[in-house]
Amino acid sequence: MDRARASRAIPERKPTPDLWTMGMKCEGKGIRIRTSDGGRTEVYGTFVYGPGDTAEDDERPLFDVDNASLRVMGIREISFGERTYAAKVRGRQGDETRLQRAGQEHGWIGWPLFLSGRVSVR
Repeated sequence: MDRARASRAIPERKPTPDLWTMGMKCEGKGIRIRTSDGGRTEVYGTFVYGPGDTAEDDERPLFDVDNASLRVMGIREISFGERTYAAKVRGRQGDETRLQRAGQEHGWIGWPLFLSGRVSVR
């Protein structure tokens, strides 16, 4: 997939194309990757700086999956004095919504593997 297609599809909230990324770094508040409408996202190796001083009730997830699939491997979250993302993944499949929440962790958090949605493993 070329960058022009991805940059047009995501900000305009058009159906998400298939996306894979290696070695991503992100920081700040709010959703970092949203996959919808049957899209497939694979993220291999990501470094996430915590959102900082977010409100206790801020449930914007790091990853939002809406009738799509997500596979992440090798995610590292770090937070300097603040908490990491309170909501890690929000997954909707049909009428069912699941929210993967954080514990009370601070500092370095690692995700070896996480799957959401209809992910085929070969």
